[in-house]
Amino acid sequence: MLIYLKLLMTQVKAEILFFVIALFIVAVAMGYQTADVFIPVLKKETEKAEFRARSKRDQEKITGFINPVITYKKENLKSPLLIKMTLRTFFHNLTVTGIVIYGGILFGVIPLFQILGLGYLTGVIIQRGGWHVLFTRTLPHGVLELPLFFVVASFSLSFGINQFRAKKGNGLQVLKTSIRTGTMLFLASIPIVFLAAVLENYGTRLLWGQ
Repeated sequence: MLIYLKLLMTQVKAEILFFVIALFIVAVAMGYQTADVFIPVLKKETEKAEFRARSKRDQEKITGFINPVITYKKENLKSPLLIKMTLRTFFHNLTVTGIVIYGGILFGVIPLFQILGLGYLTGVIIQRGGWHVLFTRTLPHGVLELPLFFVVASFSLSFGINQFRAKKGNGLQVLKTSIRTGTMLFLASIPIVFLAAVLENYGTRLLWGQ
């Protein structure tokens, strides 16, 4: 699978890939340094989310409906609910991959925000929880997800740059070429996203007991 990732990397320019990785590292450093500013805002949003979750649980008790995610036993790897969670993770991550790839049509704005946002959040997690929290949240599936993210973000950024640099009268052809290449990259990323979803819901629990 790592060889497969390496083949995908041939679809992007090396200098843009290095730029994306460097920008991600800068965002991680920013998140690490400013976590104390970010956390109070996050705490407010978390409290709101917890309130909504409690309200939902109370409603489910009244209606007799049981949320599979809430009642799921983490140690029960044979549960059919885990399959549902895996599929949910797969479709969510695949949607995000598509948004990043095709978001390049807006002159690379979306991939830039994705890179900065993910890097910043990673820095906050490291600062507040330590490296062990990062590892237990991202391994082993992160070994596939992060390189794939760098590849698709690099392509999307190239997509935006090509649109910006396109000569007058040639923009439509550049757009068609970028969309065609992006579609090939999206289809090629599907098995990686699926395997990462399986590892996230099965491998992480086996490795860390979560």
